[in-house]
Amino acid sequence: MKPLSHTRHHPQQDRAIVRFFLDRWPRLAHHVSLMKRTLLLAVLALIIAPVPFIATACATSRPSADSPLQSSDENSARRDPLMRIRIDHDTITLALTGPSRVIVQSDSSRSARYILSTDLTITRTNTSWMLNPKRGKRVIIPTSDGPLRITPSRTGLLEIDGAEHPGELVLHTTTESARTFDVVEHVSIELYLPGVLAKELYRDWNLTTYRAQAIAARSYALHERARRRGQGDHFDVVSSTQDQAYSGATANPRALQAVRDTKGMVLEWNGNILRAYYSSTTGGRAASAGDVWPTSSGFEFNLAGPLQAAARDDIDSFSPLYRWEVKRTVANLTKRLRAHGRASNLSTKNLERLAGVSVEATNSFGRPTKFRVRDYNGKSMVISAESLRVACNTARLSGLPAITRKERVNSSDATFAVSGNTVTITGRGFGHGVGMSQYGAEGMARKGVDAGDILAHYYPGAELVRAY
Repeated sequence: MKPLSHTRHHPQQDRAIVRFFLDRWPRLAHHVSLMKRTLLLAVLALIIAPVPFIATACATSRPSADSPLQSSDENSARRDPLMRIRIDHDTITLALTGPSRVIVQSDSSRSARYILSTDLTITRTNTSWMLNPKRGKRVIIPTSDGPLRITPSRTGLLEIDGAEHPGELVLHTTTESARTFDVVEHVSIELYLPGVLAKELYRDWNLTTYRAQAIAARSYALHERARRRGQGDHFDVVSSTQDQAYSGATANPRALQAVRDTKGMVLEWNGNILRAYYSSTTGGRAASAGDVWPTSSGFEFNLAGPLQAAARDDIDSFSPLYRWEVKRTVANLTKRLRAHGRASNLSTKNLERLAGVSVEATNSFGRPTKFRVRDYNGKSMVISAESLRVACNTARLSGLPAITRKERVNSSDATFAVSGNTVTITGRGFGHGVGMSQYGAEGMARKGVDAGDILAHYYPGAELVRAY
C-alpha cells in the first residue's frame, strides 16, 4: 500500500536553524569586524529565507511514521491540544495522594485558593465540596462556585488508586445524585497518549506497532474531542474502552518513544481527522463502522470510506481470541438480552425464553451485520450484530453479575447454537472489528512492515498528515 499525502510545514524548523547560529554568534563575533558581521547576517538571511518554500515543495511525500519528527519541544504544552479525560464517573469519595501538597480552587474568580496537604479526601453535599486533608482543617467550598480544580503545588504527580496522572484534576458535579461528581483530568494530548498505548498494547510488542497505535489513538482522541466540545460536554473522552483505555502516567519506554516519534501525526479523510477505530483482533473479517454505529445526523463520520469493511488476511491468527467458544445458559442469556433491550428500547425488551439466534444479514466479507432472535412463544426480532454482542455481555439492570472472560462473547462475528438449556457461541476475533486490528498490526510489524503501511492497510484511502 502506498498512501500518498502531504505534511504541513511548521516554522519551528526555521527557528531551530536560527537558534543554531545565534547560540554560536558570540564566538563568531569575537573574530569578525562589524562589516563582516553585517555581511554574515545578510548571507544567513538568504540561507533561512527559502526554508519554508523548500519544506512546502517537498511535502508531497508521506511523513514517516517510523522516524522521530525533527520538531522542537519548546512551548509544547502551549501548542499541543489539551485533552479532558473523565477518569471516574459518579464518584462519591476521591482519595488523592502524590505530592505532599496540592492547590485547590474553584473556577469562580471570587473563590479562595487553598494549599492542602495530602492524603486528601474529597466528598460533596448538595451545596458544598468537603475537603479533608491529612493535616490541617477541613475546607468547605460552595459547589455553586463551579468545578473544583486541583494541581500539584510541588514536583510530583497526582495519584488516585495507585495510578499517577500527569495533568491536573477538575471535579464536576453530576445530576445523578446530590453527592456524586465526575473526576476529569486536563492534560496535553502528548502526555495522555503514552498512558493509552501502555494500556492498549503488550509491553514487548514492536515499536512499529506502538507508532501505528499512537497515530490511530491520537486521531480518535482529537475526533472525539471535537465532537464532545461541540456538544458542550465537560470531558472529551473517558478512560475506559468506551473510548480508549488509559492508565495515567507510564514508564513504558516504547509508549513514550512512539508518541515522541509521531508527535502531531494523524489520519485524515476528505480534509477531516478520521475517527480511527481499532480493536484487538478482527479474526480475518472486518466490520464497517456504518453497520456497527449510527450514521444519522451528527454521526455521518461513521460512513467515512476508510472505516468500512475491506479485505482482511489472517495476520492476526496468533491472537488467543482469533477463534473462540463460550457456553452460556438460556436463562442467563435471556435475562441479559431482555435487560439490554429495556435499557436501549430495543425489541428484545419483550423477549421471553430464548429459543434461537440466527444470522439475518452479512457484509460482503461474510461477517454478520444483523441477527434474528427467536423465543419459545414464536416471536422473532432483528437486532444489529454489535447490539447483540453488547447485550450478551451486559450486567446493567439485569440483576446478574458482571461477565467474566471465560463467558464473554468476544465479538459480533459469531454463531449461536441452542441445545436444551445451553447456548454454545463460537466466534472470530475480539472487539467490534472496525479499523485496525492490534494483533494484526503487530503481525505486520513482525514481518517488517512500517507503521505508515500498517495504517494504509487498515484505513485504506486515509491520509497521514501532521496536524500540529
